[in-house]
Amino acid sequence: MSDAFEIHAEAYAEKSSTSIHNALYERPALVALLPELLGKDVLDLGCGSGTLIGELLNKGANVTGMDLSAGLIEIARRKFGEKATFHIADLKEDFEFLNGKTFDIIVSSLALHYVEDWNSLFGKIRTHLRDDGYVVFSTHHPSASRTWFDLTNYFERKLVHDVWSIGGQKVIVSNYHRSLTEMFEAFAVNGLFVESLLEPKPLEKAKEISEDTYHRLTNREHFILFRVRVRQ
Repeated sequence: MSDAFEIHAEAYAEKSSTSIHNALYERPALVALLPELLGKDVLDLGCGSGTLIGELLNKGANVTGMDLSAGLIEIARRKFGEKATFHIADLKEDFEFLNGKTFDIIVSSLALHYVEDWNSLFGKIRTHLRDDGYVVFSTHHPSASRTWFDLTNYFERKLVHDVWSIGGQKVIVSNYHRSLTEMFEAFAVNGLFVESLLEPKPLEKAKEISEDTYHRLTNREHFILFRVRVRQ
């Protein structure tokens, strides 16, 4: 997974910042779910080239970004310099680089489905989340991924393989399908609950670029977004 983003970092950065699925569908929905950011400490998990970080900084957040791809982190550092702190780190490993720091808000844009063990992942997230904090993230809608990958068992967690076109080349990208039940169980065992769930629709502007894509995203499930909090 990281190799694909590493080799095609510049092309992926461009794609993720401008494509309908990102710029006019997922990212506006994610930003809409965010609480007040002014003066808040925010951790962006799987920040990539920093497209979401620009939005966070503009709203007054103190931002830390992490991503496994050194190439994407380098692009983010070029864009934001000292305005944000960046770390090259794997979501599957311990977040030792944080040195116990906690955050008001932890965000993640289409990155968590690359991690198999959500119980462990959300345990680490909870460790670095303040008691009154939020986790806001997007992932593949499990009903959609069951259809995309023609899965016979919706409830079985499964490593699936997609083919993307990045920089004019075909790239295999692997991620995990999991059921809504498994997602909610990962929240519950770590003392978290879902405050808001969103199945987004694209912005009207997307129709001007591609009517087919606009109508498909308007009428079918594709991504799903959560705002999660600590259970008091």
